[in-house]
Amino acid sequence: MNFKILLLTTTFIFLAGCKPLTSKSNSKVSAPLNQSLIAPKINENQKLVLISNSNKTIGTLITNDNWETATFTDSNKKTYNLTRAVSADGIKLNNGPIVVHFKGNEGILEKNSIVTHFLTK
Repeated sequence: MNFKILLLTTTFIFLAGCKPLTSKSNSKVSAPLNQSLIAPKINENQKLVLISNSNKTIGTLITNDNWETATFTDSNKKTYNLTRAVSADGIKLNNGPIVVHFKGNEGILEKNSIVTHFLTK
């Protein structure tokens, strides 16, 4: 009787510590425990040209600090200094009368309450 209890207890402890054969990891990249994953390189200095739906250049956005601040130059060569604002998705920059919100290669420019959709180049 004691042998059966010992055998069952040992088997249970062994099985509790084993990983099931059917579990698969969802991550596509795995690293050994003693190595860290390398983060993607972020370009801190970027220049975007904003183009309207009618294929006209609206202006340019230039940043030197990974979009914490940026300079917007409109088609009339007037410049505006923008700062990063809170947004749920994408990057949002503003300074009051100018708001630029974009994600990927498309976005919205709001200048003096006039909204213009744009693509970046």
